Amino acid sequence: MCIRDSFADSVDQDTIVLLGMGGSSLGPAVLAAVRDRLSGFAGRRVVVCDTTDPSTVAALPLEDAFIIVSSKSGTTLEPNVLFSYARSRMADVYKRQPADRAARVLAGNAGPACHTPG
Repeated sequence: MCIRDSFADSVDQDTIVLLGMGGSSLGPAVLAAVRDRLSGFAGRRVVVCDTTDPSTVAALPLEDAFIIVSSKSGTTLEPNVLFSYARSRMADVYKRQPADRAARVLAGNAGPACHTPG
């Protein structure tokens, strides 16, 4: 799947959880903070997780969220561990692998791409 204007419209969940570390989560965190400060804004809730602190990760609202994993290389340990945790927690809830509720966003040398896990 490629990132397109209609991609956001295809997401049914009201909560978006972005998992990333460093620069991969900094931009989305700033945009979410600015958006939250705008008066009268109505839209999806955006939660950015850029930590591996167990209590913070355990408190993530994953049960009815669309998960985005952001990583430049796709091989960074922390986002991959966070994604594994999110998938296992969602699989426990839905009794299946939540491939339709998650995407991995990689922006390497080839440019941005969006991959849904199989």
